Amino acid sequence: MKFKVFRAIFPVIFFLAFLSSFALSEQAHQKNYDMPIVTTCQALNQPNTVYTQGANIIALGSGACINIVAPNITFDGNGFSITGAEAGLAGIYSNQSGTKIKNVNIKNFTGFAGGKGIFFNGASNSLITNAIVAKNIRGIFINNSALITIANSTADSNSIEGINFRSTSLSQVTNNILSSNGDFGILLLLSQSNQIKDNLIYSSQYGLYLDTNANNNTVSGNLVKDNINGGISLSYNKANKILNNDVINSGITSISIYNSSSNLLADNLIKGGNYGIIFSFDSSHNKIANTIIDSANYSIAIFSSVNNSFDFLTLNNSNGDAIYLYLAHGTIFNNAAVTNTKTPYLDLILDSSVNNLYLINTFLNKYSFASPGSAISVRNTKYGEIKFLQPVSGQGPSLANEISFGPDRAIIDSSSNPGLNRSAKITIIPYSYDADSYMVFRNKQKCPPTICSNTTNTNEGIVFTVTIEGNYSLVHL
Repeated sequence: MKFKVFRAIFPVIFFLAFLSSFALSEQAHQKNYDMPIVTTCQALNQPNTVYTQGANIIALGSGACINIVAPNITFDGNGFSITGAEAGLAGIYSNQSGTKIKNVNIKNFTGFAGGKGIFFNGASNSLITNAIVAKNIRGIFINNSALITIANSTADSNSIEGINFRSTSLSQVTNNILSSNGDFGILLLLSQSNQIKDNLIYSSQYGLYLDTNANNNTVSGNLVKDNINGGISLSYNKANKILNNDVINSGITSISIYNSSSNLLADNLIKGGNYGIIFSFDSSHNKIANTIIDSANYSIAIFSSVNNSFDFLTLNNSNGDAIYLYLAHGTIFNNAAVTNTKTPYLDLILDSSVNNLYLINTFLNKYSFASPGSAISVRNTKYGEIKFLQPVSGQGPSLANEISFGPDRAIIDSSSNPGLNRSAKITIIPYSYDADSYMVFRNKQKCPPTICSNTTNTNEGIVFTVTIEGNYSLVHL
């Protein structure tokens, strides 16, 4: 009986299933059929919608060709182009959150209204990917936005900049090519906490420029090369991290720090260019670490800036003076290696009075200290320190040989440069602490109290002051 009932209702079940399947198929077909296709300039006003470009578009108006006026819209250029006719504001404009732009090719927006390839204005939490913007006034312009991602795109031959962030934060520019843009490859202005990483930036006036209050940004893993005036430039900002970039043949300055403070530059490679790294006009408390500068005309130059430090720095093949300091007070070089500076140039020039220059495990050859002299300290972390109490001046063939250290020994040799014959505070780290007391010798004789005084045994070593140069050593008693 049950089998007979099932046989009776089975055709009905099958028919209903067929109708349901047909309805779903028709619904899916209808949804695909209704996907908006864009073939002219227009406003996109349906939220949560994917618009697909279906033909090349020539923009004739003065506004934006594609104007996104609703949230969560995706515009897929589908490989077609949008070409400006000189008067247009932008190829694509959005002031809506959740905008996604992909696979677009936008060019020739060069009108007086601004001429931007892509213009986001308050369009936070948005994405641009696989875009080509070329020969516009501005390639991609992001204003007053946050959480923007620009990835895998190309900005080429735009007359002002490839990418511009203005008052934009918490965004990233990743894996893009910025080439032959007029003034800037990438410009950040009043923009904070962004990441600029793994981009190729070349052949502009300035490769990457962080301007006025562009703070707390991270610039990492970029190849910046063949820019005319500068590779990476920081101006009026602070607390940025410039990490693991290669800056090659970048014209006047490879890395420029102008009136900027508390920035970290680490693990960068700089090759060529006129200045490797230049500090100027009240740049302070910046730290340079693990950096190689090769074949620059002037590897390091510091003008009117204070309290900057260099750790584990390598300067090779400088075509001019390797280190040049002018009114650069409180500068620290820790484990800096300078090699193969071209003749007749010098490893170190102090071209003014410089206060509190610290050379730690840093061995320099030819040098020049301008009159009236500078206050310097030379430290060998294994053997001790010589801190001059009077300004030193003059020039010599090898600072590393004229101010040197050895076991239980500190040497000031002024035979090549009488300007080193100045009073100093000397610390010698004893080779062994097994003695009850120590005696200071000068030139293999007990140092008289008129020359050596204030001998003290401290945690840092045996400390004493001297009035003149000499070969000072400790005798264990």
